[in-house]
Amino acid sequence: MLRIKVTGLKQFNKEASKKVDRLIDKVSNDVLIVARDKTPIRLGKARRGWKKRKTNRGTVIENRVLYIDQLEQGSSRQAPRGIVGPTIQEITRRKY
Repeated sequence: MLRIKVTGLKQFNKEASKKVDRLIDKVSNDVLIVARDKTPIRLGKARRGWKKRKTNRGTVIENRVLYIDQLEQGSSRQAPRGIVGPTIQEITRRKY
């Protein structure tokens, strides 16, 4: 009979969970920075509107400025392609 005993799974899971949390925090911080950078600036309200918050389901990056949807649709000459799409393209090109 062959027996294999695996030990240290709890410690492995704990360390892996910490690494995943750090990666999520790094990526979400980068998304926040890039989204702010790609947001057109006239008075600065939309750019300042980007916020990051943690929920029980993960991390949320949002902008509740009333006209953010119009900016996302390309209403600004400074960001004719919107904000979120170009942000995601830039983030996905990065190596983490």
